[in-house]
Amino acid sequence: IVGILPLSLPLLLKTGSHVITGEYGGRRYDASVDAVGGRTGEVRFDSAGRPPSVSQRAETSVLITLATPELPSEQRPLLRSTLTEFVTRSGLSVTQADAALLQHPDLSSCMSQLSCKLQLAKRGSQEHILAARVSLQGSPTAGQWRVSVAWINVAVGTVAAQVDQGCTICAQEQAAVLLEESTKRVLQIGVNRSIGRLQLRSIPDGVTVLEGEQELGRTPLDVALYTGLHQLVLQREGMRPRHAAVVLESGKTRALELELLPTT
Repeated sequence: IVGILPLSLPLLLKTGSHVITGEYGGRRYDASVDAVGGRTGEVRFDSAGRPPSVSQRAETSVLITLATPELPSEQRPLLRSTLTEFVTRSGLSVTQADAALLQHPDLSSCMSQLSCKLQLAKRGSQEHILAARVSLQGSPTAGQWRVSVAWINVAVGTVAAQVDQGCTICAQEQAAVLLEESTKRVLQIGVNRSIGRLQLRSIPDGVTVLEGEQELGRTPLDVALYTGLHQLVLQREGMRPRHAAVVLESGKTRALELELLPTT
């Protein structure tokens, strides 16, 4: 028995086929469900005796990671439930990192790294990552709490929005409110941030492409990036660096070919 309908939170299932049984008025109603990774299904039971209806909702799928370094174990459940319930109420399909790691334990040791979070999300077909971190200095009832929340589009692989906030002489309940407020602000910015695509070729091939300190890859390059202006630098040993300003539009692909000249 998992609860009384309606459930306050979605029922987390492994991918594959399941039978969900509802009991009402001494009768049982069975619903066959195919759980799809990163998606939320909906089962509606009818007390009039009609067969249950099953549907898949095409929601935005999110992998939630919550880091709580040096935080007492008894302080973690409230923060975790606060984060999960708010994201679920926002209409997103939630997968907890802890649950995802049960299927991919080889990634457990590197979850502090963004590249590892991205790999876990790709394996579970999650489209986005909500990465939260909560730290505490001092007493849980009157300490200094720090909250950081970031929204990451898995296709792009970089942070779309981030909020960092803190409070001093705060209790855990105030920290939970701070976490929810930070998550709300991040979702408002991150969910609506659109992406475009850049296809970049160079003469010669094998040129390293940088944006700031981030390496996007080597040419020929085909990557998803957030829309707007991107200042790129192309570098290769023995060649003069080449600078390029590229503007990407939502849902569109920008194709570009650049030539690098030798240093001599």
